[in-house]
Amino acid sequence: MANIRFSDLKVYNQARQRVDLNDSHAAADSYSLLVSVRPNLPDAAYTVVFSNISSEDGHHVVGAFSFVVGAGALPTNTDALVAQVQSGQSNFNAWSVGLRWLNYLGMALLLGTVAFILFVWRPTFVSLREQVGAAINKADVGVEQGALRIMGGSMLLLFVATLAFLIYQAAFASASAPWEIVGNGTEQSAVSEPLWGCLVDTSCPACRNWRCYVVQLAASLPLGEASPHAL
Repeated sequence: MANIRFSDLKVYNQARQRVDLNDSHAAADSYSLLVSVRPNLPDAAYTVVFSNISSEDGHHVVGAFSFVVGAGALPTNTDALVAQVQSGQSNFNAWSVGLRWLNYLGMALLLGTVAFILFVWRPTFVSLREQVGAAINKADVGVEQGALRIMGGSMLLLFVATLAFLIYQAAFASASAPWEIVGNGTEQSAVSEPLWGCLVDTSCPACRNWRCYVVQLAASLPLGEASPHAL
């Protein structure tokens, strides 16, 4: 199901030129989308390209349908036009990939450090302590301090990367610059929807997935705060 507030309509002629007034907006029923076209359009076939973000999983979808003014035949193929529009609105880019990998890296470092302490170092420490005695305690303190530094750094990386990706996704969903999404929200368009309003708004599809990362980060706090020695 598409989210109307994060949807858009564009109307093109057969020369792939925009003939709408760039005023795509939700109708009063909140279930339909409206856009105005230039007055006195000549008789010809036109293509409406719609762009929306699913309210279920946040996926971006672009499609098209055509209509005719006056007499004439509908265009037989609109794939090239849709591909042109879709390439300009792709959410698969260096920013998207880079921020995702920073999230993965932070979580991998955090969980990997905990796994190392639990399944590698602790059994090794117990075994060595039986062989060399208290002399191994100094090494244990060093490993513990190093693990705490890695976990603290990974949690900071997770926080920064998650916040950055949230801002990126909100900007993409609202087709606005990142600094515009922290507006005061006095306008009704998605462009002016504030970032923190999007955080608590369950209908924001692009941000919904990243609330999972916020929960994930919160769930990792006990891991970061726990002493590896205690583990």
